[in-house]
Amino acid sequence: MKHTLSRISAVIIAVFCFALSGSARGSVSSPILPGSPAQSMMLPSPPEATAQALITAPTEATTPEATTQAQATAPTEATTQALTTASTEASSASADSLRSGSVIETQRDSVKIWFRQSKINLVPELHGNREALDSAVSRLQTITTNPLQYRLQSIQLIGAASPEGTIRFNRWLSKERSITLINYLNRYVRFPDSLMTVAHLGRDWQGLKNRVLADQNVPQRDKVLSMLDSKPEPLEELKKSRAYPYLYLTHFPELRAASLVLEYQYFPPLMSAALADEAKYLSNSKITPPYAPEKPLGHIWFDLRSNLLYDAALAPNIGFDIYLGNQLSAGFNWKYAWYRNDSRHIYWRDYGGDINVKYWFGKLSEQKPLQGHHIGAYAQMFTYDFEFGGKGVMGGLPGGTLLDKYSLIVAADYGYSIPLTEHYNIDLCLGLGYMRGEYREYHPEDGCYVWDATRRQQYFGLTKVEISLVRVIDYRYFKKGGRKR
Repeated sequence: MKHTLSRISAVIIAVFCFALSGSARGSVSSPILPGSPAQSMMLPSPPEATAQALITAPTEATTPEATTQAQATAPTEATTQALTTASTEASSASADSLRSGSVIETQRDSVKIWFRQSKINLVPELHGNREALDSAVSRLQTITTNPLQYRLQSIQLIGAASPEGTIRFNRWLSKERSITLINYLNRYVRFPDSLMTVAHLGRDWQGLKNRVLADQNVPQRDKVLSMLDSKPEPLEELKKSRAYPYLYLTHFPELRAASLVLEYQYFPPLMSAALADEAKYLSNSKITPPYAPEKPLGHIWFDLRSNLLYDAALAPNIGFDIYLGNQLSAGFNWKYAWYRNDSRHIYWRDYGGDINVKYWFGKLSEQKPLQGHHIGAYAQMFTYDFEFGGKGVMGGLPGGTLLDKYSLIVAADYGYSIPLTEHYNIDLCLGLGYMRGEYREYHPEDGCYVWDATRRQQYFGLTKVEISLVRVIDYRYFKKGGRKR
């Protein structure tokens, strides 16, 4: 009899849990519309009440009195068999429901970041940006580090600008704002590029229309809406209307933004032990993402560069700067040209290198390392041998190494690194300092080279002119399996 009562109790609990599992549904939030306020990010919570019921329900009917009462009211063997069969069918139906994905919820969350007029740098104090950025990072970290409960499906970034200014500038502005948001998120969360899409709205006319529709206080509101509907670029007409000052002060600031929209699947916790095997099936085959979420241990910013003026002078060169933090970088540059034609007495030899330190400042440097204004100091060693037909000049002693015949420069420099694309800059730089060295004048005679004079050289003035093509690299390193990569 006790065995029969235990089976009945288990069946009742399983049926009760299956009934409750049907109510574990959440709502799907709407994606953000350009120009609309940011939505808060709230992760769905598990139904704790059901879990509590599972814990407390089996403890009933454990006293002798309860057992006697249960014996008095126990159903017949046929009833028990029927209940067992019904429970098995219910569990099978629940398993099929899980396999088909009917309990999987697709959800969307969004956050919006605002920018100052004509700017692309993040300002945490503006419009509560700090809280919005923290919310976005926290949500992405939660989704990517809990693959049994969440599966990230898409990441959409939308950059926008207010209508004033040229079309070309606003397209660039909206693109750079979305890139700024991407770069910020990449500092904290790693996600596959295949899930990400980026939209650059330029002038956000649809966002402005949405705000005008929601604001009954807009002067000449019907006329403004007619302009927005009738022309793709109604800026000039808007400027002539009485509504423009109101729109400029009230609604334009809300359009200078970048939005993040996340779409992901949420898998509710399983309600009973009867579905544990099905949960194992799901975790192994359905909801394991195709990537292993990892949090970066850190970033290393560096660049590779080549001075185009040296290249034009047939002196191949390469250099790099590595970002040290606190707006500082250190770098090294090397050039090497070694051409000759003995029959014509033509020599073109120039090689050497420098080490440098730089301090970066200005708005661009706040957005990303290794761009914007920079000042610094450098020390350079080099030597040369130039001959054109009848006369030549050689730095230092004949033969030997660079240390035997070098000239030395110690100087300060100022430059400005201009972003061309997300990864490429043009760096313009001038150096001013002191140079000293020794060189020899010679001429060819009867198959030999005759030394004419040895001279010392000291100089203070312009020591560097640089127009460099720069490739900026953000290397993020992770730890996986105890190793960095």
